[in-house]
Amino acid sequence: MVSKEARVLRHAALLIVILAGSSAARAGALAEYEAIIQSARAGAYTQALSALENWSAAEPSQRRVNSDWVEILGQAGRSADALALAKRVGILALEPYALKSAAVAARNSQDPAWAVMAYTRLAEQDPTDCDARLGLALSLADADQSGPAGVVLDALEQNCTPLTGKYVRAIAQARTYWAARRVNIRLPQDLLALGWWSEKLDPAFQASETGKVEQATQQEQPSRQPQSSWQPPLPENYLSEATREALLLASTHGAHHLVRRWSARIAQRGPGSLTGEERAQMLSAKAAQQIRWAIATPDGPRADWRALLHAALASLQQAATLTQQPVLRASIASDTVAAFAELGDDVNTLRQVELANAAGLRLLPYAEVGAADALMRANQPRAAELRLRAALARSNSTGEFDQRDLSVALFYALIDQGKFVEARNWIDARTALVPAFSNRGLAGVQVEDDGFVRFQLARSILPSPALDGRAFDASRLQMSKLLRDAPFNPDVRLSEAEWSQARGWPRAASDKAQLVLADKPDNTRALDVVARQALDRGDFAAFEAHQQEMQTLGAHPLMLQRLQTAADKQMGFVFAGEAVRGRGEASDPSSGSSDSEAALSLLSPVYQNRWRLKARWRSSDAQFGNADPTTQFFAVGARFYWPYVWAELEAVRRTKPESPAGLRLTGQWQLADGVSAYAALASRAEELPLRGQAARVSATSAQLSLDWRALPQTYVGASLNGFNASDGNHQRGISAYADQAYTLADHWRANARLDMSHATNSRIEVAYFSPRAVSSVALTGVLAHDLVVSGQTGWTHKLALSIGSVAQRGFERGASHSLLYEHEWRLGSYRTVSAAIGESRRPYDGIQSRRKTFSLRWSLAL
Repeated sequence: MVSKEARVLRHAALLIVILAGSSAARAGALAEYEAIIQSARAGAYTQALSALENWSAAEPSQRRVNSDWVEILGQAGRSADALALAKRVGILALEPYALKSAAVAARNSQDPAWAVMAYTRLAEQDPTDCDARLGLALSLADADQSGPAGVVLDALEQNCTPLTGKYVRAIAQARTYWAARRVNIRLPQDLLALGWWSEKLDPAFQASETGKVEQATQQEQPSRQPQSSWQPPLPENYLSEATREALLLASTHGAHHLVRRWSARIAQRGPGSLTGEERAQMLSAKAAQQIRWAIATPDGPRADWRALLHAALASLQQAATLTQQPVLRASIASDTVAAFAELGDDVNTLRQVELANAAGLRLLPYAEVGAADALMRANQPRAAELRLRAALARSNSTGEFDQRDLSVALFYALIDQGKFVEARNWIDARTALVPAFSNRGLAGVQVEDDGFVRFQLARSILPSPALDGRAFDASRLQMSKLLRDAPFNPDVRLSEAEWSQARGWPRAASDKAQLVLADKPDNTRALDVVARQALDRGDFAAFEAHQQEMQTLGAHPLMLQRLQTAADKQMGFVFAGEAVRGRGEASDPSSGSSDSEAALSLLSPVYQNRWRLKARWRSSDAQFGNADPTTQFFAVGARFYWPYVWAELEAVRRTKPESPAGLRLTGQWQLADGVSAYAALASRAEELPLRGQAARVSATSAQLSLDWRALPQTYVGASLNGFNASDGNHQRGISAYADQAYTLADHWRANARLDMSHATNSRIEVAYFSPRAVSSVALTGVLAHDLVVSGQTGWTHKLALSIGSVAQRGFERGASHSLLYEHEWRLGSYRTVSAAIGESRRPYDGIQSRRKTFSLRWSLAL
């Protein structure tokens, strides 16, 4: 029998074993818990949160578990869940570290009221907790309690700043945050904050530009709460950080006049006040604002504008050496491209694009537009198209305006390649994606969406003069609709003016531009239209006046550059010439068995906006059996200009065979848009056939022609001509034509032309072919195909087939035909070279005569 003492000892030993096992289990569980927390701190949030949820379910009242759970939810970025858990367990049931996480989660969840309660509790628990008081100030600012927030910031400046430099920068940044939220509206936050810092750092700022914005905002918001006082003295390092914070804010928003003022103060406090990256940010932001101001083309001398851009480029160059951040480097590269593009420096623009490509930097959309424009001006529209398509492919995160500008730029890149159908489909698709009206203006008046108008304007100018009537009518209807929807929109009016000018209606273009100038005389785009119209009509004095006015008003340099280029081409040297070699049958009474002709002409630049010199030379020869006649003409003279009129007076001399000099007077008058007249009088006619010239026959001649653009792609004309020869022959002739143009597809065009003529001679017994009467009619079809289209340059080949008949008095009517194949190279505006081979058949005195030709022609503006 076991004694009572033995039983007691046995129970005690059992209890010791149980307690020892329980301690070991608790120790193991605690180690497991610590491992969970460590894994969470290492980033394994999902497993840790699941385990903490189980721990909390087992011991719902355990303070540490709930506190850790709140903290890790916050670290995992699940602010809403962290705040919900904190609210469920209550502020009093959380450790201070968890309460701080919950307060941050409340701010992230836009619940400033709960954040204020949490930070207030933390500040009460530890009056020296500067982090908690900083969070309290920010939360009070979030809650639009700027007065109490200012009081807390004052206390922070007095109590926390002197203790350690840790809070110097944080408190300065908090001041910016607080200053930006002192009113209920959010739009002018940055200006408010910038204005507040300006008042603190520079009392004289009240009279500056940004100060005026600040004062205006105060007037609009009379309920604005009083500012918190900032009582000196404050530590030197706080003043440095305050200036630094204001400086970065000013640079971010492009107030570079403040940057210059405050950066001197920063420099006085030591070179370490700003890091290299921060200096790069400041310089980049200042340069960006300078470029924006330059793009806005403010009034004033153009030298100021160039100074802005060159200063921006200098800042960007310095900033590029201070940063390695990819985002900032891409921004610097983009602004550099934009600055060079704004200067019209295409060489450096494209060089910067190449450097950005080599560095793997992705240009921002506005820089891509500038790069594409430079590529198109360099006659590389295909390269521009590829860049723009790549930029648009990345445009899911691009702003609406960036997408609009990229889309319009791509439209023009397609047009520059002759891809009219693709361009039309592209702009139509983009137009369908934007509303016609974005919102309603005052008194319920609808306001047209800017993107919609831009797309519609681009679409309306698509057809070129070569397009068929249906496309032209569609374009005209599109423009009319825009004018109905936005009758007072100057961009629409000016697009209509440019549309008219491109179609050869200079008077209509000028009238439409003048409507805009009557309302806004300083509209440089309207002045550009009237300047080009003055150039086209030959009123060079008016052109120079408009050009000077545009320069005074600060017109965009690229606009001025394009205008000057057009003037140089029309008012500078022009060199033209042709060479034709033919081989035919000996029976051909006009050209013989072989013939050749060469001609050269040179126009000098325009002098005194009124006149220019002209010189030309022409030589012809042929073989007629044993005869080999040759003629040469040389002429010098001048061309004179008046609005819509030019006239030439030349002294002409035939040097082979020699003859006395004569005079030739020619002129052209544009009577109205689409209607022009041409007249010529000569005392020594060059129109006399070669055999007559070789026989020393001379003649006087006259010609009068009228051309009418009956429809946009339909031209008709008629001409009267004749000469009186010294051999007694009087020739009289009349001719007429009608020409219709068509567009078949991109890069394919066609023309159909009808020519009719009739001529009579008073004598037939002369040295040259002189039938009593001859009539002809011919129908010609021309098919043209663009092999290469690249901006102002291109390569086109054409095939022309003509069939008709010739009736000569005294002989039966005979059929005629001709076939011509030609290549034409456009080397730029006003620069063309062409080469052609041809074959023709025409009856003379009832006998069919064949002739083959090769010709080379050129016209170059030098």
